[in-house]
Amino acid sequence: MEVINHILLFISLSSLLLSANAVCVPRKHSDFAVSTNPSSAPALHHADVSVPSTSGVSGSVEARLPHADVSAALGVTGSVEAKVPHADVSAEVKLPHADVSAAAGVSGSVEAKVSGSFSPILHTPPTANVNPAVHKVCGITKDPVVCATTIIPFLSGEFDPASILVSEIQAAISFTNKTIAKANELATHHSTSNFESQCIEQCQENYDSALNNFQTALVAIKAHDAGRLNSVLSAAITDADTCNDGFSDAGIPGSLLGEANAYIHLLGAICLDISTLLH
Repeated sequence: MEVINHILLFISLSSLLLSANAVCVPRKHSDFAVSTNPSSAPALHHADVSVPSTSGVSGSVEARLPHADVSAALGVTGSVEAKVPHADVSAEVKLPHADVSAAAGVSGSVEAKVSGSFSPILHTPPTANVNPAVHKVCGITKDPVVCATTIIPFLSGEFDPASILVSEIQAAISFTNKTIAKANELATHHSTSNFESQCIEQCQENYDSALNNFQTALVAIKAHDAGRLNSVLSAAITDADTCNDGFSDAGIPGSLLGEANAYIHLLGAICLDISTLLH
């Protein structure tokens, strides 16, 4: 009788183990809800900046992943132009922190053959032709080359730090919009498993939050609200990182959208660096 009981116990435990399923654990996005007391928050000291509408920011500007081997990372077909013109046109602007080989090996069952690819984010003249004021401001950032080249299409003719920051935030909004579109395409692609689709859907929430945070940053600049500006830019960076964390927590070695997340993170960090000039 004791032997039979042991056998039944073993069968019960085995059935529990076999029924376990992998789950893409949702990670909380930034959900910016920082309450800033206008009377206590430091004011931004700069000239009034005209902030254009963000609804059409991504219209004519294409987003890009900064690595040349983007097709391998996303599994897409077709050639990808991954160079950003700057003073040394033979050099490529490469994105730090992005692990292309890991992104390419996301899943053995997913090829992610999404039509098209992340197009070059900008077609800009060499940075040697950029206004010296832009070079000076970008010189304090983590990546002066990416800073200068992404700002160019959005410059309004004003070269004070506040106006340059507005331009960089608009570049971040443009790229985030492009990433949202690509994530939507990837989530419904026939080669994407249900499990990976869950992770991508979580990333879509993160991207929506990042977009909202970048747009709120423009409002904070107009209001000279330094505390709010710093909070929402930091939150946008967290949103991008959270997408990668969702894949990692689910046991996937690399994110299908890893390079895009790293680029959003970089643009947000550049914006934060420039914002220090407004205090």
